[in-house]
Amino acid sequence: MSRSPNAPLSPTELNALRRIASGLADFLSSSHRTLLLSMGLVSVTPQGSLALTDEGRARLAALTVRQPPIEDTQPPAD
Repeated sequence: MSRSPNAPLSPTELNALRRIASGLADFLSSSHRTLLLSMGLVSVTPQGSLALTDEGRARLAALTVRQPPIEDTQPPAD
């Protein structure tokens, strides 16, 4: 399952990249793990865990910047 490192990520693939950045890689499907490794967005550390590569950090930062801001969910103050 190899894809260009510049190929668009689906919402679930982007979530997988975010999970790795947050240290929650244990909750990834093996297909997402394999895909992100093959795209060069993540690597395996000497301890066996996943970590973002420089390309993965740049990709996540670029995708995060383009997201619309979260609307205020607090009720207006009286």
